[in-house]
Amino acid sequence: MRMDVLDKSLATMPPPAGLFPFTYEDPLDQDAPDDEHMATTRRELLRLALIASETGARFQREGIAHDPMAWLLAPRRLFEGASAIDACLSRDACMRALLVHGLGLGLDADPEDVDALGDDEGEPHPDAERDADDASSDRLESPLSHRRLFTSMFIEERDGQKVYAFAAMIAADAEQAIRRLGERFGRDYATYAVVQEGFDAGSPLATTLLSAVIVDMLTQIATDPTSPLADGLEVMVEQRFAA
Repeated sequence: MRMDVLDKSLATMPPPAGLFPFTYEDPLDQDAPDDEHMATTRRELLRLALIASETGARFQREGIAHDPMAWLLAPRRLFEGASAIDACLSRDACMRALLVHGLGLGLDADPEDVDALGDDEGEPHPDAERDADDASSDRLESPLSHRRLFTSMFIEERDGQKVYAFAAMIAADAEQAIRRLGERFGRDYATYAVVQEGFDAGSPLATTLLSAVIVDMLTQIATDPTSPLADGLEVMVEQRFAA
């Protein structure tokens, strides 16, 4: 038995043109003599297991109304038309998928944009270009040497739910960070959030809400906020539970 698209949710996440129809073996069927054999390594299998767990965790964390298995099986522009199941055996594709899920990017993000986020040895991302004449861009208000990482935590009950939120951004000082939080996430968040300089990877909300990829990235940025990895940083992770 072979199965076509696993879930109707794939219809809302269109793959690159010309790649349908596609089929995948039913994993619950018995092995067949004509099953394709693939040479792989234990490291490659661990990459695939990592992406599968990150995909499921993100879909649950963000309440995404798609089947995570469907995302893993569908051809993706992110992997030049391959599926995550096939592509993420390689390190480069694995890193792309980790960034997409860890940073909450689009489910079929542009591969060049994702690669730029993970390239902390190359040129700074275009968003990091400084324009001294643009007074409205307070990200550029202070020199590189004055950039600092600020993180915030926010817990409240809203519409019968308990909301837990974590945010991180680069700013010159706490006042600027709070102002930008209000502009970006709303006055309530800026008013009631607990804002601190730096990043505490062991804080309850960080361990509950953040993936290992985001924790690693914020730890690096906290050590060196002037690095290209910090350019334009804005991270917001929110989770809701029944109150």
